[in-house]
Parts: sequence; structure tokens; C-alpha cells
Amino acid sequence: MTDTGRVAEAIDAAQARWPGLPRAKAIPLLLSAGAEKITEEKDAHTRAVQALSQFSGLFPPGYLADLRSEWPQ
Repeated sequence: MTDTGRVAEAIDAAQARWPGLPRAKAIPLLLSAGAEKITEEKDAHTRAVQALSQFSGLFPPGYLADLRSEWPQ
């Protein structure tokens, strides 16, 4: 891994978040923080899908096709 570009920006952000942190020690913290964020986002997505699942079955099969058949051509 080279300390340039986006990697350098990420390490700079880590050092701003954890002042005094040597650049070499920032990488494991960044990886851990990134993994935690990904897990949080996955969990939030799962909760959203579960919340929306309560609406399944509200409309009969073919409802959208029937509705669209009424639209002007």
C-alpha cells in the first residue's frame, strides 16, 4: 500500500480524528473503522427491507399490469 492519493487522504483523516497517531498505525484503525461502517450500513439496509416487507401482499398479483393497461397508449 502506497501512502499517496486516496490512501494519503484517508490517513490524514485518521490523524485528524486521532491526533498524534503515527501514519503506520492509522491503517489498521482505518480498516477497522471501515469494516464497522460497512456492517452498520448492511444492518441498516436489512432493517429497511424488513420494515418494507410488511407491505408485501397488499395488492393482488397482476395489479400493476392491470393498472398499466388502463393507461393511454
